[in-house]
Amino acid sequence: MAYNAAVWYTCRANGVQFLREARERIGGGLEHLFDEAARRYRAAAENLRLVADTFPFFAVKPAYIEYEDRRRTAIEALTKAREAEAAGLRVLGELLAGLKALGGGGGPAGKSGGVNLA
Repeated sequence: MAYNAAVWYTCRANGVQFLREARERIGGGLEHLFDEAARRYRAAAENLRLVADTFPFFAVKPAYIEYEDRRRTAIEALTKAREAEAAGLRVLGELLAGLKALGGGGGPAGKSGGVNLA
């Protein structure tokens, strides 16, 4: 569990960085959607990090799974991560619609080109 949670944390944290960079590169009046998606994925990442910290990979101790407080912490964090990611996916859907509306005909002032979603 610890290894998977650490990898999932890394993926979501990298997603936050991707969304921040995309916000800067694309803009297009969609900044609020990039920000909201990044916020949701940051929450998912933070909760997955909590799971990884609760069951540390490098200090593998099978007895940890027997501790009710650790299990409860992990369950709550996984639930919050799932909710944050579900909300993030909804925002990504809105963002996709906005990007499609931008099309390929030139980007915002000072930005290079349009958005190619072909």
